[in-house]
Amino acid sequence: MVRLREIVMIRDLKRQGLGISAIAKQTGLDRKTVRKYLEHGMEAARYGPRRPRPRRLDPYADYLRQRVAALPGLSGRRLWREIAELGYAGGYSAVTDFLREVRPPARARFERRFVHTEYTSSNNIFRFSSNRLALPTQLRSGTKSRNNS
Repeated sequence: MVRLREIVMIRDLKRQGLGISAIAKQTGLDRKTVRKYLEHGMEAARYGPRRPRPRRLDPYADYLRQRVAALPGLSGRRLWREIAELGYAGGYSAVTDFLREVRPPARARFERRFVHTEYTSSNNIFRFSSNRLALPTQLRSGTKSRNNS
């Protein structure tokens, strides 16, 4: 990548009357690079997005979409074997990457929690207990909870 000071040097050498080949020899750049920066001036080079390359999997994409729509639980290994029998010469990971894009998102499973609530008037404690949570609150001064001991 050509830095700003090199662009300034190219333009300065051109103002001094040097030709493109002489500037290229002096800066160590290719003649086409020197010509490009003389034509564009101080503008930074603009690179657009690249066109996506065709993948080996593209001819089989519709088949995979149909199979996943019909049976979303099919494994990537099985679908890879099926399209390999149809003539696919690509790799397994390309198939699984494609399937991650195509498969419908998994539904969140319902989580059941059983919470036991207990109030002890002698210690003035509310205790909520489940498999993950045991939080004593409203402790009187001088008493210890089971979690802090």
